[in-house]
Amino acid sequence: MCCLVGTAFQGGVRADIRISGTVRDSAGSGIAGATVSLRGDTLSTVSGANGAFVLQGTPSAVTPPERQHAAAAVVHILPGRIGLRNLQCEPAALSLFDTRGRRVTRTAGRAAELVLETRLSSGAYVLVVALGSARHALRMLALDNSPTSPREIALDGADHSVLSKQKSAAAGARTPAAYRTLRATKKGYAPAYAAARQDTTEKIRLMLLDSAGFARGPAYLNPALAIAERVDDLLSRMTIEEKLSQLTHDAPAIERLGIFEYDWWSECLHGVGLAYRATVFPQAIGMAATWDTALIARVASAISDEARAKHHHELAEYGKTRIMRGLTFFTPNVNIFRDPRWGRGQETYGEDPYLTSQIAVAFIRALQDTADGHLKVGATAKHFAVHSGPESQRYEFNATPSTSDLWQTYLPAFAACIREADVRSVMCAYSQMYGTYACQSQWLLNDILRDTLGFEGYVVSDCGAANSLQAGCDLICYLGWDGQQLYTAADSDSLIDLTVARVMTTRFELGMFDPPQTVPYASIPYDVVDCEKHRALARETARKSIVLLKNENAALPLDRNIAAIAVIGPHADWKEAYWGNYHGTPSYTVTPLEGIRAKVSSGTAVHYAQGCDLTDSIPGGFAEAESLAMQSDAVVAVLGLASESVGASAIEGETIDRSDLKMPSVQEHLLTTLHATGTPVVLVLVNGSALAVGWAESNAAAIVETWYGGQEAGSAVADVIFGEYNPGGRLPVTFYASVDQLPAFEDYDMTAGRTYRYFDQEPLYPFGYGLSYTTFAYSGFEVAPASPATGDTLAVTVTVRNTGAVEGDEVVQLYVVDSAASAPVPLRELKGFCRVYLDAGESREVSFVLTPRDLSLIDAFGRRVVEPGTFGVSIGGGQPGARAWAGVSSSVVLGGSVRALGL
Repeated sequence: MCCLVGTAFQGGVRADIRISGTVRDSAGSGIAGATVSLRGDTLSTVSGANGAFVLQGTPSAVTPPERQHAAAAVVHILPGRIGLRNLQCEPAALSLFDTRGRRVTRTAGRAAELVLETRLSSGAYVLVVALGSARHALRMLALDNSPTSPREIALDGADHSVLSKQKSAAAGARTPAAYRTLRATKKGYAPAYAAARQDTTEKIRLMLLDSAGFARGPAYLNPALAIAERVDDLLSRMTIEEKLSQLTHDAPAIERLGIFEYDWWSECLHGVGLAYRATVFPQAIGMAATWDTALIARVASAISDEARAKHHHELAEYGKTRIMRGLTFFTPNVNIFRDPRWGRGQETYGEDPYLTSQIAVAFIRALQDTADGHLKVGATAKHFAVHSGPESQRYEFNATPSTSDLWQTYLPAFAACIREADVRSVMCAYSQMYGTYACQSQWLLNDILRDTLGFEGYVVSDCGAANSLQAGCDLICYLGWDGQQLYTAADSDSLIDLTVARVMTTRFELGMFDPPQTVPYASIPYDVVDCEKHRALARETARKSIVLLKNENAALPLDRNIAAIAVIGPHADWKEAYWGNYHGTPSYTVTPLEGIRAKVSSGTAVHYAQGCDLTDSIPGGFAEAESLAMQSDAVVAVLGLASESVGASAIEGETIDRSDLKMPSVQEHLLTTLHATGTPVVLVLVNGSALAVGWAESNAAAIVETWYGGQEAGSAVADVIFGEYNPGGRLPVTFYASVDQLPAFEDYDMTAGRTYRYFDQEPLYPFGYGLSYTTFAYSGFEVAPASPATGDTLAVTVTVRNTGAVEGDEVVQLYVVDSAASAPVPLRELKGFCRVYLDAGESREVSFVLTPRDLSLIDAFGRRVVEPGTFGVSIGGGQPGARAWAGVSSSVVLGGSVRALGL
C-alpha cells in the first residue's frame, strides 16, 4: 500500500496514475451514490455526511517509468523552520495545518526560496505545498525533532522532495518513505493521513479528515485529540455499572457509547495461539536457543501481522471480538526457568535474566510496534514476579526469595520489559510472595511495579487468581472461581476511574475508537495468515534453534546419497508433538520423517518404524525397529517428551511438572536396542526442557536438540542432519547429569545451586553450549578504558574468526565475574551476546558495552551498588572454562568509591 506519487510541471499536472473507487464513511461503510475519481492531483466528486472519507481502489493506468519527470521542489525541514527551494513553478505557498484543520501559519510569494518560521510543540501537523496550480500535502509528526516522538518522515534536517526526483516506480515497486505525499485536497477538509507501511502502487489509500465534523461529536471519538483527553471524556459518559463491566477479560459491549464486546484474553507465545489457523513457530524456549534478537523481532512482527488480520476479520464477521481473537496478548512469559522440572519452562526464554531480557525486549518491541500513533498489538509480561513452579501448588505456594535474588534474578526481565520495551500490560501470578497473593499485593503491584520500575500500563490477573483492585490489579481474567471479585463496594469512584482509564487507554492506543481507515494495521489482509513468507521464517527460526550437543568423529552431516537410513521413534512422524503449548493450528506440519524423505537422493531407502509409544511399548515395535536399523547405514532416533498439545499423554506443560530429568524408560530402552545393532545412531531430541541423556552422550554418534520446533521442525532437522544448514543454536538452560544435582523443587534460593550462575558442579551440557560443523578462534581482546572507575562504561572488543572449512554462525558470549564482592553474587553472569555469520576463513570484530549497572550487585542493605575491585571478563562461544570453550579472558580493576544506582 502506498500513497499516490504524481509528477508536477510548471504550468500544469500530468495524470500519471488514474484511480477510481468508492467512498466510505468513518465506520468503513460505503456511501451510496458517492464516487471518487482521481487523476493526478485532481480529486473530484466527494459527497456524504461529515466524517472520514477514504478512496480505496487499484491503479487502472500507470505511465511507464521512462515517461516520468523530475520533481518540482524540495522541502527542507529543521526545528522551527520549513523551507521550499529549487522551485520550478510559481507562485508558491507553504501552509501548515493541525489535524483539526486549523491553519497554524502560512507564507507565499515568488521568491526563489520560501522559509516558514514556526514554533511548534510535538504533535501531528499537515504541511500543504502549493506550486502553481498543483497542491501537495505531507503529514508531519514531531516537528520539534524530539527523539522520543513518533515520526512519519525523518525530521533530521535532511531535504525531502515534494515529488520524487527519480522516475516514478512501476506498479509493485517500493517508494521511499520520504515521498509519502497526499496528492489531493478539498475545501473544508484537512489532509491528515497519507500512507500505510508498505509502499507499492498496487493499492492506493487516501484520506481526507473532516476535523470539523469530529469536533461536533463526542471528544472520545475525535482522533485528533490526545488519548488522555479522549479517555477522560469517555469516562465522564459512563455509569459506574458500565465502568465495572469493563474490568473483566470478557468485557461486554456498551452499545449506546459504540463500545463493542471485547475479550482481552489472547495468546501468541510462538504464533497466534488457540484461534485456529496460524503460523506455528518454534516454542519460546527454542526461540531463546537461537540467541538472535533480530530474528526474534522478525518473528514477533509476523505474529502481530497475523494477529491484526485475524482480529479485523473477526470484527467484520461478528461485530465483536471473542476469546483468543483480540489484540491484547498474554505473552511473553519472562519468568526465570530456574528448575528443569517445571512444566511451563518451555514457555520461557531460559534460565538467565540477561538472555531472557534481551529476547523479551526484542519480541515486545516488534510485537507492539507503533504507526501513526497507533499500537499494533499489546503485549503482557508474565507472571509477576516470582513464579516457576511447582504447578501443583501454584494457588497456594508462598515464594520468599532473598532481596538479592529478587533484584538480581527474578525482577531484571520485568524491569527490561517495562523500561526498554514499554510493555503495555503485566500479569500478576497465582502464587503468593511473602505471605500475600501476588494479585493482592500492594507492595508488589504499586510499590515495586509502578513506583520503582515505572510501569504505566494495566495489570491483569492470572486467570483464576485471587485479586484486588485496591492493591493495583486493574483487569481480572475471570473464570468464576472463589476469590475472584476484583472490586468491592468500598472502592472509591476515583480508584475505579483510575483503573478503567488504564484499561481503556490501551483500547484507544489500538485504534478501537478510531475510523478503521486511520489505523494502518487495520488494512493488513487476511491472506498474511500462514503465508509463504511466514512459513519460510518458521523454517529459518527452527533451523537457528537447533543445538548440536554431540558430533563424535564428525558423524554429521550425513551424505544425502546414503544407501539406506532408518528413522525410528514415537516422534519421528508425530505432527502434534512439534506444536508445543499455547499453539495455533498450522495448515501443515513437516515431521523429521517427511523432512528426511524430501532431502535424500532418489536412490536412498528410507525405513520407518515407530518403535514404541511415548511412554509404553507397542506389539512388535522393538523387533521392527531393530530389523530396520540393521538394514541401514545410519539410524535417526527421534525421541523425547510431549507437551499438552498431544492431550492426555503429555509429559510436561501447564499444570504438568516432571519428577525426573530422564527420557521415558521405554524410549531409553529403544535407544539402547538401536545402538546394539552396531549401526551409528543420531539422537534427535524433541522436548521443552532439559533432559539427562548421559547414556546417549557416551554412546550415540551424535545428539541434536530440536525443542518443539513448530510446523517446519522436520525440514529444519533434515537441513541440519544433511549439512544444508550448519547448526549454531546454543542452550538457554543447563542440561544436568541427573535430578540429584538439583535442590528441592520448592526451593527458590538461587545460591542453593540454581542455574549456571550458581551451579558449582559438572553439568552434562552447560548453559550457552552448542557445537558447529566448523571451528572459531578469538583474538584482539581489549577493554577500555584501561584504568576504569566505578562510574565508567567499558567498551569491550574482540575479533572472532571462522577457522574451519565451512561457513557457520558463532554465538559470541560475554561473561562477567565479580571476584571481590561484599555480598552474594553469581559465580559467573552473561552480560552480552551476539550471533554472527562467518564464511570459512572470515574474521569480524565484535563490540560490547558494559555499563555500571552490568557490574553492580545488591548489597546487604538492599541497595544496587557498583563496588571497586577486580572483575573477570571473558568472551567466547560459551561459558569460560566450560567444555569445548574457545575464548579469551582478562581482569579489569575498577577504582574509585562505591557508587549507588537505582534499583
